[in-house]
Amino acid sequence: MAVPEEDLVHIRRWCEAWVSDESPERVRLDMEVDDKHVVIIKRHAPWREGQKATAEPVARLRYSKKTGLWRLHWVDRSGRFHHYEKLPARDVRSLLDFLTTTKDPVFWG
Repeated sequence: MAVPEEDLVHIRRWCEAWVSDESPERVRLDMEVDDKHVVIIKRHAPWREGQKATAEPVARLRYSKKTGLWRLHWVDRSGRFHHYEKLPARDVRSLLDFLTTTKDPVFWG
């Protein structure tokens, strides 16, 4: 796997520690991992009996083994990811800190 295991631990812990402003008991963050990406997913529990849980991507973190840099991507309404110009980083924690504090609606609606 190209994504460093230590960084996956940081991302996993960040997701677990995140608390929703909406409904902390019903909304949580999760992550999906492949060779180069980690997609942060916002999961909503069903609001009513009989409804399905929903999931929506918040951001994608892309790691380049060649450069050692992480890049942040936002997702549009069509589900396509776009590079977020402001933040390539060597330490994934700086991108997670940014996601924690940003009010940019491309991430948090």
